[in-house]
Amino acid sequence: MDFDYLCGIAINRLHINVKDFYRLTPREFAHAIKDYNEINTLNYRTLYEVERFGLRHHWNMQGKFLKRGIKEDEKIQGFSWDKNKSTEAKNQTVDEMKHALQGIARYFKKDKDKKDKDGSGI
Repeated sequence: MDFDYLCGIAINRLHINVKDFYRLTPREFAHAIKDYNEINTLNYRTLYEVERFGLRHHWNMQGKFLKRGIKEDEKIQGFSWDKNKSTEAKNQTVDEMKHALQGIARYFKKDKDKKDKDGSGI
C-alpha cells in the first residue's frame, strides 16, 4: 500500500484531513484504524443480534403451534462471538448421517401421502 491509498482511507473512513494524516505516526494511524474497525464491528454485531432476536421471536410464535420453542439465541444462528461453541459444525458419524436422511425421507413421505390423500398431489 502506498501513502496515497492510506491517505484515502484516512480521509474517507476516519474523516481526517490531509494535513493531519501526514502528521500522524504509523502507530497512531494503526490505532485509529483499529479503533474504527472495532466500532464498525460492534455496530454490525448489534444489528446481527437484533435480527437474531427477532428471528427467535418469530420462531417461537410459530412454535406455539408446533409445540416447540427456542430459549437460546445461539440455537437459531451461531456467531463467532458466542461463548457457547456447541453451534460449530462437527463431523457426523455414518449412523448420524443415516438417521438424519431417514428423518428427512419420513417427513417427505408423510407430506406426499397427505397430498395424495387430499388429492392435492401431482
